[in-house]
Amino acid sequence: MQTPRLTSSLLILAALCTLCVGSVRADIIFGNLAGYTNDGGQSGAGSQINAVNSGGSNMVTGKGIGFTMGLTSYSVTSLTLRLNNVNDNPGVDVPTVSIYTANAGTAGSGSAGQANTLVGTFTNPTLNAGTTAANYTFTPAASITLNASTRYLIIVRQLNFVTDTVQEFNWLNGNGTVAPTGVAGSGYAVFGGTSNPASWTSSSSQFNWFQIDGTVSAVPEPSTYAALAGIASLGLVLIRRSRRQRLS
Repeated sequence: MQTPRLTSSLLILAALCTLCVGSVRADIIFGNLAGYTNDGGQSGAGSQINAVNSGGSNMVTGKGIGFTMGLTSYSVTSLTLRLNNVNDNPGVDVPTVSIYTANAGTAGSGSAGQANTLVGTFTNPTLNAGTTAANYTFTPAASITLNASTRYLIIVRQLNFVTDTVQEFNWLNGNGTVAPTGVAGSGYAVFGGTSNPASWTSSSSQFNWFQIDGTVSAVPEPSTYAALAGIASLGLVLIRRSRRQRLS
């Protein structure tokens, strides 16, 4: 039978092992909000995302920002966009946000950089009507995993229509020159005038304000494995000492 002291010691060792191997790290996957400077006067400063239904002909414009993951896969926790003029007409001028895999190659050249396969969509936060700019945080509608060494494209568009009326919101960018950074890289931007982002072929040099965040299970460093070996050795010593005490 284990002594109370041995039981307590083993519980402490187990807790130390859990701390060594069970941690989860949160990171900025990609974005430029950390370098935010200004909204460029807000109104019209950025990408105007609009939808028009005129004479039965629907036209949707949208913007996409692409990136390539590094050597680690991440689970997406949130996506933050800086917007204004959202929800002035409730349920109409609101964003629809999703993420796709993207084709390889230089954006703007044929199908290169275009959206390929839908990976997931995002749930909209509460949207405040008016021209005041704000950061809006969107959450995954279902689990979204971004795989290592894979190219992705964040798509922001509007799919609600009002007959013969232009409804729009702005995805702000200041001067558009603050390049995104993070654990991903190789950022680029595209835009298009159809409801299908797979057909967007126009490249853009401007990056709108955004940030996509995620978590990853931390991989133990070599020093952590050494610490685990030491903890295991200490556990064996305690068990052997307890056995000797019972036999004496």
